[in-house]
Amino acid sequence: MLELTSLDYKDIKIDDFNAVVYLDPPYWNTDCDAYNGIDFSEFCDWINNVNAKAIYISHYRDKMLDDKFGLPHAVKRNAKSTLQSGTFKKLITPYEAVYKINK
Repeated sequence: MLELTSLDYKDIKIDDFNAVVYLDPPYWNTDCDAYNGIDFSEFCDWINNVNAKAIYISHYRDKMLDDKFGLPHAVKRNAKSTLQSGTFKKLITPYEAVYKINK
C-alpha cells in the first residue's frame, strides 16, 4: 500500500519492517526563506529509530550526512536549478544526492 503524507516527520509513525520510506526534508546547511529548517541531529536520531526495510533521503551532498549514513546511493551532478532557492554553507559539493539507509 502506498501512502503519501506531507507532515512533520515527528508526527509520522512507521513500524513496518516491509516499509520503504522516501524523505525529502528541508535541506540542511542552506539559507532558504521558504521554511524554518529542522534540527538535523534530531532528524537523524528519528531515522535511526524508524522500523522500516529501507529509508531514502533526498538532500544535497553533505558531510554530516556522509558521516552519519555513508556515501550517497545516487548523485545528480547537474542540479543547479534546484540550488537557486538557497545558499550553501559548508557543502562538500552542490550536488543533489539520495542517501539510502538500510535497516
